[in-house]
Amino acid sequence: MRRAKALGGEIVVLGSGGARKVPEGFDKKRALEQFSELCRELGPRAAEAGVTIAIEPLNSKEDNLINSVAQGAQIVDAVAHPNIQLLADFYHMFEDREPTQNAADAGKRLKHTHLADLGRLAPGFAEGEADFVGFFAALRAAGYDKRCSFEGKTHDLASQAAPLLATMRARYAGEGEKGRGGEGE
Repeated sequence: MRRAKALGGEIVVLGSGGARKVPEGFDKKRALEQFSELCRELGPRAAEAGVTIAIEPLNSKEDNLINSVAQGAQIVDAVAHPNIQLLADFYHMFEDREPTQNAADAGKRLKHTHLADLGRLAPGFAEGEADFVGFFAALRAAGYDKRCSFEGKTHDLASQAAPLLATMRARYAGEGEKGRGGEGE
């Protein structure tokens, strides 16, 4: 965390599905307790380093412990440390058909967001489009006005970056296609 801060980082994402996978036969409730205990230990260390840890819920194909923004918010509340907060990743929400309302309900717990389009592609380059307009509306409802990063596949980032940003700015403004939402079609 000190190294991340030294490089100018403010947020450290805690989202590795492989690292937090609950082994078959292990009590999931106990695994959640252990994860919360870890976060309680990390909170003061993050504060000392001057960073915030953002818990990232992942879709159920990639993780079997924290699969929704709502569940992540419960963990943040249980840990109750200002340096342990939440990330909403629209790709994972969409994959598990999680309602965008969960991002709105997360409110001030949100410290970072990720997005990608259908197939984990750059927004504007997929066939069809996820409901970015709805996701951005949920973020506004949450009072979230911070960072939002793309996390996914590109074919040529140099040529795709400008159209990706233009697409996201238009969807943030509520313009363009209203895509398919995370909670149903």
